[in-house]
Parts: sequence; C-alpha cells; structure tokens
Amino acid sequence: MPTYIDPINDKNTFEYTKADDKTKKDKSIKFENLKTTLHQNKIFSKSEIDQYGTFNRYGWIDVHDVDQISREYLFFTKPDLYIFDGASLSEVTLNKSLESIPFFRDAYDRNIEALAQLQANVKDKNDRLNPFICLLSNRVTSKMDLPSLSSEAQDSTSNLYGTNISYRSHSLKSDNGFDFTLSFTDADSLPIYTMVKAYDEYMRLYKTGQIDCWGDNAGSGANRYKNYIINKILNEQFSIYKFIIGSDGETILYYAKATGVYFTDVPRSDFGDPPSDGFKYSLSFHANFIEDMNPMILQEFNCVSNANPNATEFADVYNFDNPGINNEWVMYPCIRATTNGGRVNETKDFRLKWTNTNKSGGGKYNGGGTYGQNGTTLTSIFVSPVSGDSSTSGSGIGNGRTNINNPSVPSSNTNVDDTDHQTTSLRVRITDGLESIANRIIAAIT
Repeated sequence: MPTYIDPINDKNTFEYTKADDKTKKDKSIKFENLKTTLHQNKIFSKSEIDQYGTFNRYGWIDVHDVDQISREYLFFTKPDLYIFDGASLSEVTLNKSLESIPFFRDAYDRNIEALAQLQANVKDKNDRLNPFICLLSNRVTSKMDLPSLSSEAQDSTSNLYGTNISYRSHSLKSDNGFDFTLSFTDADSLPIYTMVKAYDEYMRLYKTGQIDCWGDNAGSGANRYKNYIINKILNEQFSIYKFIIGSDGETILYYAKATGVYFTDVPRSDFGDPPSDGFKYSLSFHANFIEDMNPMILQEFNCVSNANPNATEFADVYNFDNPGINNEWVMYPCIRATTNGGRVNETKDFRLKWTNTNKSGGGKYNGGGTYGQNGTTLTSIFVSPVSGDSSTSGSGIGNGRTNINNPSVPSSNTNVDDTDHQTTSLRVRITDGLESIANRIIAAIT
C-alpha cells in the first residue's frame, strides 16, 4: 500500500510514493487525468458521446443506451366468432347452430373458458371483459419473427451501349402477407388445443353455410354478425401486438403489430408421441399486414385495451416491501408516455403499464402505486375523439378485426352489444393514414 498520497494539482492528478525496504528508493507513479484513463478503456459519460456528429476511431462501450436484458410481450386480440348467445360466461348458451355438434357440446361442458377466448363480447367467470386472448399470451414460449423490409427495384431502359440504371422503388409488399409460427406449452386439459380446434371446426361449419346468422334459427346475438357481413368486417381475424421491453420492465424499446391474423393449422401431428414434459407444440399463423414503430399502433392498443385511459395507479414492477419483482396477476395493459424525458430517450419514452381499473372505472389495483420515481411524469397517449365524429363503422380504431373496405386499420367495435367493449372512432391522419392506405391497396392488387 502507498505510504502517503499527495495531491499535486487541481487536475485530478496524484503522486504515489512507496518506500522500498531493500533499495531505500522512492518510486513515483503518476496518473494524469483519470478521465483520459477511462477514455482509453472505451468508457465515456453520456454527454461525451456524440455519435451523430463525430467519429470514434476505436469504439466505445455503450453503458448508457444498450439493454443487456429485454423481454417480449405478445398480445392477441380476440376474434368474434358466433359461438355463444349471451354476454357473460355464467349465463351463455351455445349458438343454436352449434347445439347439435358433439365437439362444441363437449367443449362447452369441459372447457368453456377456452371457447370464450374466441368471442370478444363474452365476459369471463368473474364478469370481466378482456379484449385479449390471455391464454395465448400467458403460455407462449417463443418469440414472434417479423419479415424484413425489402425494396423493389426499377430499371431504366438500356442505352446504345447496353447499360442501364437501377432505381430503388418501394417496400410495400414487405408489409403484406406473412406466415409465421409460435410455440406454446399447453396444460393437461388442453385449453389451447381445444381453442384452436374449435376455431377450425367453426370455420368448417361457417364456410359450408351451417352457421345461421340470418334466418329464424339465428340466436339473440345474430344482429352483431349480420352487421359484420353488411360492413364486410372479417370477424374471424384478429391482431397481434408485439412489444420489446427494456431491463426496467416497462420502457418500450420496439413495437410492432400484425393485422388480419388467423390460425392456419391445428397441431394434431404433435400428438404422435406421448409427451414426457408437458404438451408443447407450434401454431401457424398468417397475417395480412405487418407494421412497426408507428405511434398509431400504441394509440390503437390503448383504444382496444379495456384499461381506464385516465388511470393513475399502476402495478409496480418491483416490490420494495418484500424485495423482489412484483409478480402479481394484472388485468389490463396500457401505454403511457413520459413528458419530461425518459431512460432511453431524452425527450419522451413510451412505457407499458398495467392496471386493474377498466374504462368504466370499476376495479382498482390492489397494492399499486402511482409511478413517479426519479421525477418522471406519465401522461396518457389516448387521443380524444374528433368533435362531431360519431361514425365508427369501418373507419376507426377498434378490436383489431379486419375491415375489407379499409384493411390498414382495424375495424371499429360499435356493433358489439356490450357497451364496455365499444370504442370511439378516430380519423386517420392524412400523411400517415390515407396515403398509407392507398399504397397498401395498390400493393395488394398488383
């Protein structure tokens, strides 16, 4: 150990002297400017990193903006198949067209909660309405792959020497038509398999005209499905929201949305061998449209979610009373924005928050706290309805089902009988809406 330390100037420079018993000589080691030493080891403060205007010749260790730990959340909106008559799981009955089908009668008796995941207007056994298929979000074990954006190319005509010039065109086709798979772990009662099998059985009956939405045999909920047909809404399709969350458990680093999604298979082949560690299989999906990093996705998510847009109490990420993560079950996800800077962006961050308060104001998160650590203020990104705009059919933001007349935005849910599940329309922005819609329609038909 040094026998003494003498400060020799005010530039953070010190002289270390150690007595040597053998040579009786002093050895001095000078460290001039600790900041230079840090820079030599590729460590810089956040204010010193100027990656947009200057060059770093030998690289640097980004300890500020690179997350070593992240987590993906997938939210599947519910389709709205005509399986039940009634609005609450405690009182629903099978659609008259399905009463004579043995599969649906058995599933109604043994796995009714799995069936209810396929009908958006049915409340759960606790009389709560959740627009998402929680079963899939809780049991998915893989990440959702996304297609890269690949541009088209246009070539000019060749000149006298046979040369031409290639021009970059658009990448619109990359957003249209995408097949992918996700892996799930199922329970012994096979709720996921039952749900996907019911989806396939329903579509068989529907496409062969065996489900009556018009005639005298149609049940009390038939009017909603008549309106789907009239308004050309594909109520059997749904959306998937993808969020990548940072190490703090709530800051959104990346987000994307798949619109017009449907199951393309039933994993019956995975039952060829008896499972040794639980039922695990992959489900195949097809998405009509993919988009990412468009703030309208977050706006749509808040409109779809049944979370109270004015909620101020949210589930904490960390339990400070009993140190550890707060792993309590929660009901409604929602997106909030910071208004005075954030962890990733100096201007604004988007954060995934959770609350048990719904749009009707019922329910309250037990043990939750108002987020306000580090002086960060949260605000809702929920956009108020346009004044005087009461039309919601086919033009607004709703439950994620596809509208044929306007495929780039989900259909409104004004036809759903339950008022808690209705959402208000929003005019699509001209620059990012109508132009995008026109381009996508052109891409879809060329």
